[in-house]
Amino acid sequence: MDVFVSASSKDMQTASVRTPIYEGFVFNRMVLAVPVKNPFKIVRIKDLNKPGLKWIQCAHEVPCGSAADAALESDGTVTSKPVSLEPKASGVIAKLMQGEVDAAIVYHTDVVRNRKALKEIVFRDRLASSTRYAIAIIADGKQKPLARAFMDFVESPKASLYLRRSGFGVIS
Repeated sequence: MDVFVSASSKDMQTASVRTPIYEGFVFNRMVLAVPVKNPFKIVRIKDLNKPGLKWIQCAHEVPCGSAADAALESDGTVTSKPVSLEPKASGVIAKLMQGEVDAAIVYHTDVVRNRKALKEIVFRDRLASSTRYAIAIIADGKQKPLARAFMDFVESPKASLYLRRSGFGVIS
């Protein structure tokens, strides 16, 4: 591995990376995702409190979980608890797509990838629900010229366009 990307500033700090770290080159935000066919008629974040509704999010200690926690805390309207705390964002979206739950707090990019099956409800406080990704070259990487070329690509207009189309926000 020659380039490291993380949504966790803690992970980035403990990784063996060369400086400078390109802080916040893109961001993603947490949203409430529901199936297009939405039997609970979820239209607001506080609808997570509806009796019988099952919802999930990532575990508190992983980046998607801490971002979900921050979004929920900022919103202040949800008193119900998730039926599961998943260790990975991919597990959250998989359970929602399989119909195991009625709603999930996921990354906006997950909804973009599944836009025919899902719709999203955004949190009012976009800052609280956002996650910034940092990127850096690994200090003991074996392919430093290739890593530098990749970093140059990440900063290019072509990469910016691709990232935006994928649902990321790009920080100039």
